[in-house]
Amino acid sequence: MVNPISKAGAWVLAKAANSKPYKALENKVDRTTADNIIAYTTIGSVAAKDIVGCAMYVYQSLNNDKIPEKRRRFVAALDLTNGVLMVASQVAMFFAMRRINEKLFHGLLKSFDKEGVHFGKYCRQIRANERNLTKDPSKVTDKSELRTEYASMKDMAFSLFKSVTELAAATIVAKRIIVPFIATPLASKVEKMMNKKDYEQSEADANNQNPAMKGNAEELKQIPEQTEAADGNTNLLDKYRKQSYIA
Repeated sequence: MVNPISKAGAWVLAKAANSKPYKALENKVDRTTADNIIAYTTIGSVAAKDIVGCAMYVYQSLNNDKIPEKRRRFVAALDLTNGVLMVASQVAMFFAMRRINEKLFHGLLKSFDKEGVHFGKYCRQIRANERNLTKDPSKVTDKSELRTEYASMKDMAFSLFKSVTELAAATIVAKRIIVPFIATPLASKVEKMMNKKDYEQSEADANNQNPAMKGNAEELKQIPEQTEAADGNTNLLDKYRKQSYIA
């Protein structure tokens, strides 16, 4: 039984694809432009999802009562580092793959090489099959028509190849291989930087709130040193005992 929602969705898409605005847009937008729109929309949606997820994970880690308070900052630092690396690496791998896709495509799929060497074989094979099926030479496809069809097949194959490799590089290589390998060491460094900054800020706040206590503390630290320098004895009680014996 066909799902009613799927059936309704297919009906809407079919109507939209056959509508006049879509036909007009289809005539103005070539395959390359359409491929770019799809590619940038895909990587944009993936990056946006990870940005929102990163923000939510950091907030939850900082406010999660189940995590010990001393460990919350580390967990939040790990989430933040992981999110930033995930977004940056996915975008970087996406654009890196776009630069090498064409060479990789022609290197792997020799039947679509730039020189068109294989087009001759393709053309002869198609025309030979048509001659075997019909005795009428007029029904054999013209070579120029086959060239157009071959170019269309090549563009379609390249479009599909780019979509798969770019998405795989972003979501598999970057997200599942590169990021986990370097996220934890970087998170430790981020945590140290955060703790150092907080310690320095707390020290500065304490000194600003009560500068008199700082001066008293410094004087108390110097008293034993001054006493020891005067008579070589740090015990004040012994000093007063000696004075009483002399008297």
